[in-house]
Amino acid sequence: MHDFIAVLRFLASPSPTVRPDPVPALATSLDSATAAPLQGCIVSRRIILFVASGAGLGYAPFASGTFGSLLGIVLYLALLQVTTSVLPTLVLLAIATGAAIAIAGRADAILQQHDSGKIVIDEIVGMAIALAGFAPTWLNVIAIFLIFRVLDVVKPWPASHFDRAVPGGAGVVLDDVVSGVYANLIARVLL
Repeated sequence: MHDFIAVLRFLASPSPTVRPDPVPALATSLDSATAAPLQGCIVSRRIILFVASGAGLGYAPFASGTFGSLLGIVLYLALLQVTTSVLPTLVLLAIATGAAIAIAGRADAILQQHDSGKIVIDEIVGMAIALAGFAPTWLNVIAIFLIFRVLDVVKPWPASHFDRAVPGGAGVVLDDVVSGVYANLIARVLL
């Protein structure tokens, strides 16, 4: 709970918008391609952490991935307001995945920890992928949520490979994308 309150204070505290804030050497070793742009101001770091943590949900004292997955349901419901057609949905989810990879890579570098529990943008995108193409009924949402959470914890191959062997933002996000695809396919069989 202390981390969650600390992040809210951190996001609310005033800071200069142009003061340089160099990235520590360890961060550049995690993913040099995503760490280089972090040489900017504290405000950009706060925005990255705010988005990567799902508006601070990643700082929840327990089950941050579960809270991130719940925000993924909200993302999917918002996506349904834009389109219900398959191709535009897939395009928007691909764009969201690419953005999540970039943001997670930068958050990895800022936090100096690969796949920190504070980063939940991967669960947000993975859950939205799991729900893709389904009507947002209570049965569908609850069942797919549970299937996705189990797969996200178990990490069946190739999710386990992405989680262990792929560095940077891609390693953070792609295991959840695989879990989302698997959850979607399993739900198509069961529901």
